[in-house]
Amino acid sequence: MQNQTKSILYSEIRKIVWAFADMVRDTGKGTVEDYAKIVLPTCLVKRTLDLQAEFNEKEGTSFFELVSYGASTEEQALADINAKSYRFYDSVKIKEDNLQQSVALITWDDLMRFEDNPNGEERMVGKKGVLAFNQIYKTKAKNFVELMFEVIEAFNPIMKHVFNTFEYRQLILQKNVLPFDEFYKTCHTELSKFEFNMENISTDMFSDMYMELMGKFASDAGKKGGEFFTPTPLVKNAWQFIDIKDYARKLINGEKTNISIGDPTAGSNTFLIYGYDLIMAECENIKPGVVTKEVFSFYGQELKAFQYCLGLINMIFHNTIDAYNVGINIPEQNANVINDYFNGIGKMRGQLDIVVANPPYGTKNYGIEYAEVTRTIDERWKFGVPKKQEGEYAFLMTIYDLLNKQGKAVILMPLGTLFRDGAREMRKHLLNEGVVEGLVTLPSNMFLTTSIPVVLWILNKDKDRPNKDKVFMVNASKDFKKVGKFNEWQSEKAINNYLARTEETDYSGYVDLETLEKNKFNLSVQRYFSKEKEKEEINIVELEKEIAELENNLAEKKVKMNSLIHQVLLLETENPIEKLINISKE
Repeated sequence: MQNQTKSILYSEIRKIVWAFADMVRDTGKGTVEDYAKIVLPTCLVKRTLDLQAEFNEKEGTSFFELVSYGASTEEQALADINAKSYRFYDSVKIKEDNLQQSVALITWDDLMRFEDNPNGEERMVGKKGVLAFNQIYKTKAKNFVELMFEVIEAFNPIMKHVFNTFEYRQLILQKNVLPFDEFYKTCHTELSKFEFNMENISTDMFSDMYMELMGKFASDAGKKGGEFFTPTPLVKNAWQFIDIKDYARKLINGEKTNISIGDPTAGSNTFLIYGYDLIMAECENIKPGVVTKEVFSFYGQELKAFQYCLGLINMIFHNTIDAYNVGINIPEQNANVINDYFNGIGKMRGQLDIVVANPPYGTKNYGIEYAEVTRTIDERWKFGVPKKQEGEYAFLMTIYDLLNKQGKAVILMPLGTLFRDGAREMRKHLLNEGVVEGLVTLPSNMFLTTSIPVVLWILNKDKDRPNKDKVFMVNASKDFKKVGKFNEWQSEKAINNYLARTEETDYSGYVDLETLEKNKFNLSVQRYFSKEKEKEEINIVELEKEIAELENNLAEKKVKMNSLIHQVLLLETENPIEKLINISKE
């Protein structure tokens, strides 16, 4: 290694990884998505090999001591190292395909020092041809990239799925997205500056860096990238409305022995990850060392393969992959949550403690045909099938269906879901069911992809009885400061008022069911809490229809006018009396 420290500053790791990302972007010939598909998996390889090398150095000796005593074999020692560490490697495949078990000992340094081998001669990998514990790995790889893919071939199925979906091999070896020399140079000069192990870089730091990197790609990609990225501050703030301290206390006191967290439109799993981080941090704040990560389970489903793989990498980097989607096959995790629900996250229906999500907005067709066909057998449609243009409610009802009897959810939705006429009956049923705990309107212009204002829907299947027929509302739409082109939510007041149920004129308070019914189940927070006179709500769909009709009428009148002008002009050259008679007949 060129440089070693006990702890790397976040600014340093950020600079290193961003330099690598910039190289791929600036010298490459592909799209922003292609660059993400190179940078993120390469960082995954680097992190994986450095974590494994750290474990091998600290713990591996004990396994090989058993070999020296005759109590084990070298083959068994290598298998034990994988089983007792991170299980990055697929022991079953290694055995079935007769792969060399010593592949788990190859380090990032070994890749970087591997010299070009254009004739494909057999070579031994490692410093002076030897790996740790005097193990041997033989290869005919022609360069360090081919050797790297031999290592990837031995990874576990989840990790291999990521590399295969990202077409990592094709992008680097076949599609010439970036110059090979530049790829090696940057891997060597930037990524090799530090070891990406736990001693140098904590799980939290690396995960934060990774999510920031995703944000960078989202920003570069504009709308296409922004589809899978919810701004980090918004993710963290949304979680605060769950009352994290209450869950932490229950875990500490033994009232809860496990917590299941879900997101049916998971994207890159940021909501799952930050929820885990925040609850664990609060547990440590109350009583350190009592709660471990084993009490958590995570469930997510994502339609788009690229975003789904980003989520897998996120869970791997955060060392939570073992608790992710247990019992659900990969194809069902990467599927449409409306149409392919029951074999995916729907296996957990009625079982999740918490769901925090940001479902798609304005989908052209959320899957209404499927909903219509299954309306009598799918509990999600117990309040009716959402109209085609009200797809957000299909996702909301999916979340409602996933929650257990004490379950809570925070859902980021477009502001229009509060008052659009097409979803009035859905709102009525949800309110009568007594599960809408709160609504918090947020500032507009917080996303990379849209300036649309949004609202947090807070559901609670176990609302306290005195407030069963009330909804607590907060108007936080003006709580922001301008940062560049975007608004940054100043969330402290909204969170405090909500958790304490503080009633404040024109800002926050309860609205009872009777009042909401009188207002035809219009949940517009500004209607009940606002210093400004409520503006008229405009039905965009009806307005567009009216404009279209006016334009058609105008076009018809223009045709008639042109016809009259043409006929009048003819009067100048033909018999005027005869023409007037003809026009009058028309």
